Amino acid sequence: MGALDLLALSGDDDLMGYEELLMGARRRKRAAAAVRRGGGTVSRAQLQRALVSPMPGAPEMGGRLDALGLTGVTFTATSGVLLTMRASPNKAFKGSRLVLDIARAGATSTGAVSVQTFFIGQTNQFVSADPVAAGAFSSVAVGTSMALDPVTPGIAVVLNILISTAPTTTDTVTVTGAIIGLSYT
Repeated sequence: MGALDLLALSGDDDLMGYEELLMGARRRKRAAAAVRRGGGTVSRAQLQRALVSPMPGAPEMGGRLDALGLTGVTFTATSGVLLTMRASPNKAFKGSRLVLDIARAGATSTGAVSVQTFFIGQTNQFVSADPVAAGAFSSVAVGTSMALDPVTPGIAVVLNILISTAPTTTDTVTVTGAIIGLSYT
């Protein structure tokens, strides 16, 4: 399945803007469309070059939907109320959705969890300095696509997670997450 097929299946209109980055897939799509509409200027050899990967067995170059994992954090009685989640990508990546999961253990693990800052490199991905409730990024949240800055190896992704009240005794609140988007090989 090609990258454009993945974009079409995702149903996310924001991802369709990345089509220009998928030059190989775009060239093949254009050539196939020309043949379908009878634009006889495309020869059989040109069509074959456009439709077949340049190296049999090699993956198609271009973007694919992928996940960038974030380090998990656990709030405890001694952890404080601000912890940092990080990611270090190994290849070029452009995120479009942040997904966070919160697991609570114990009667005192009731504090509200929010994302205080979300940095890609030195750029905050939020519009204001105000924190955003972590529930806005839950796995069942709807309409949470974002146009995040692209990231390459060596650029840090950092989220500062804030809890309103730290749990006491042995109770915990654990936050894990990932960023879904396009990675490029």
